[in-house]
Amino acid sequence: MSSGARKRGPTTFDDETESEDEGQQPSSSLQQPAKGRGRGKAKVAKRQADDDDDDDDEDPFEAVPQPAKGRGKANSKPKVSRKDGLREVAVNRAGHFAKFNNNKCSIDPVKASWPGPFSVARALEAKKRETEKQRATASSSSGGSSSGKLTPAERFALTPASDEYDKILYNIFVGEGSHASKRPAVAVAAASAATARNKQGAGGAEGSALSPAEMKSLLGSVERADKEGLSKLGADVLKDLAVELAKSRRLNGQAVLLLATPGSHALHIPDCSQIEEDVLIQAMAQTGALREVSLRFCGHGLASDKSVTALLSHAPGLQSLSLHGLYKLPDDGLGRLLASCTTSLRHIDLSCNTRLGSKGLSSVASIRSLRSLVLDDCLSLVDNDLGALLESQAELEGLSLANLDSEKVTDASIAALLSKFGASLKELNLSRSLGLTDQTAVAIRQHCRGLRGLFLCELSSKFSSAALTGLFLPDQDGLLGSIGPLERIGLAGTKATNDDVVVQLVESTGHTLTSLDLCSCNQLTNKAAVAIATNCGSTLTHLDVSFVHGIEHKAFEHLASSLHGLRSLDVYGCTTLVNRPPLNFSGDRVKVAGLQ
Repeated sequence: MSSGARKRGPTTFDDETESEDEGQQPSSSLQQPAKGRGRGKAKVAKRQADDDDDDDDEDPFEAVPQPAKGRGKANSKPKVSRKDGLREVAVNRAGHFAKFNNNKCSIDPVKASWPGPFSVARALEAKKRETEKQRATASSSSGGSSSGKLTPAERFALTPASDEYDKILYNIFVGEGSHASKRPAVAVAAASAATARNKQGAGGAEGSALSPAEMKSLLGSVERADKEGLSKLGADVLKDLAVELAKSRRLNGQAVLLLATPGSHALHIPDCSQIEEDVLIQAMAQTGALREVSLRFCGHGLASDKSVTALLSHAPGLQSLSLHGLYKLPDDGLGRLLASCTTSLRHIDLSCNTRLGSKGLSSVASIRSLRSLVLDDCLSLVDNDLGALLESQAELEGLSLANLDSEKVTDASIAALLSKFGASLKELNLSRSLGLTDQTAVAIRQHCRGLRGLFLCELSSKFSSAALTGLFLPDQDGLLGSIGPLERIGLAGTKATNDDVVVQLVESTGHTLTSLDLCSCNQLTNKAAVAIATNCGSTLTHLDVSFVHGIEHKAFEHLASSLHGLRSLDVYGCTTLVNRPPLNFSGDRVKVAGLQ
């Protein structure tokens, strides 16, 4: 090979193309590069040959057009790359594999099977959205205020879909001020009757509780007090004294032995974390025949059969048993304790028992005299464990299953328990059980007829607003009855609690409702406050609206002036009351918590 060819180096593709276009044949020296040179061109040529072989295959490139053979730019077509060819084949064949039909999932079978009240609740939500849409349309058509911020007249503008609460809000913020709406005659009569019953029930003597100053004086000298003097204070005062000692971390063994007065039928120790088992047994021996035993955080003190035997010997006719935090005693020891009280025990509280299972609940189910059962924070329980309670012959009036494991306890077990005990239940607590859904609301409505207390606090978003609204709606079709004359309701922290829920709640229970907890219900607005003031003026004694930021100061003023029977109001975190004039209550001795 010539030296000139070696200096020039291997010919590039551009050089070869130019020579071909000009009708010149490449020289033999360029076609046969010297040994050791032009290896890059040989590799590229081999790769192109492999691609051509692949393109000749019938599958998967049947649909890919092949460029016409020939040389020169005028006759050549753009060649489809291998990547583009694969993409085109994939798109053509995708229809053979995509079989999903969205129409099969368009209907929720749970909501489709809801009874009448829950269907009405969904219709109310649609009406609310229509009202807000009309109000927004009216505001936009008027051009709005010059500052860009809606005026009270625009915020509370009345529309064809507005109800009586919207009209009251318009009068409060736009009109001449607070105007109480006219209540139905039935509601007025029911409220008057409830007020009369409350006055009759309050005719007795007040409790013998100590004043704060007296309690403070007693706390300072409790270590020097004698048992005879403490026994004259009464069971209620001793219970309050034990609580105050526990708060100050002074409830030790010496204090427990002082509180276990001779002849007492009740032993209340609110904090047993500093109490040894021997001290607890000695305290039981000092008392009389115990009928009430309440031991909180008792896992350390009530740990073996020795303490169980002592409790059995000093509580033959036990009526109320509360063992909070029992983490050492197995189900066998608990079963032996409960077996001796099958005809006398009426209340059991086994909260925070991490070892409780189906065997322990079977022992609970054997107590026919049982009327109240509390299993809060028993995170070890599963659906099958709760199924052991279905064998019970007791007529439960109170059931608390708060804060159970969301993955272990489902709607199925709760619905089965409500079907078993719902007819006799007067109080139900399912707060913080995050695994529950709308199906539980349907079960409550179907099986519970005489509820006086219902607590559904801090439920997850699986529990919808329509489900809560449907719980309190009157049944117009005769399919379901009312869930009872509710007196105490707790919805604190439940995300689904909105104005519609509160409106239906107070309209159906306002003549009996005495306590309402709406703490941290962030969807509530002034409308909820007006509904409470309109329907619960004579009956409501306690209201908690802490951390509800949607209620403004004027709505609070209307609320304070309308609730004549109010005794306590919790407004922690209500920023609309900060640096504003104090509220003027129509009732006397209203205790407001949360304002400095």
